[in-house]
Amino acid sequence: MRAVTTTSRNNADDINLQRTQRDFEGLDWRTSSRSSGGACVKVAVDGNHVHVRDSKDRSGPVLTFDRETFQAFVDFVCESGDGAAN
Repeated sequence: MRAVTTTSRNNADDINLQRTQRDFEGLDWRTSSRSSGGACVKVAVDGNHVHVRDSKDRSGPVLTFDRETFQAFVDFVCESGDGAAN
C-alpha cells in the first residue's frame, strides 16, 4: 500500500498527514460533467475536507484541502473568466 502525503489548513497552520490509499476507499469520487479527454481530476468530500486526485491515476497522490480553501480556489477559477469552472 502506497503512502500519500496530504496537506490541509486548520486555523492557518499547515498540517501534513501520512495516509494510505485505503484511507480514501469508499469515498464518492466525482468528475466534472464538463470533463473530457481524460485530462481531469476527481474530487471527493469527506467531512470538512475535499480530496483531489488525477482521474487516470487512482493509486497516485491525493491532495487534501479544507472546504473553505477549496471553495476559494473554485471561486477564483470562476472569476478568472476562462470559463473552466462555469
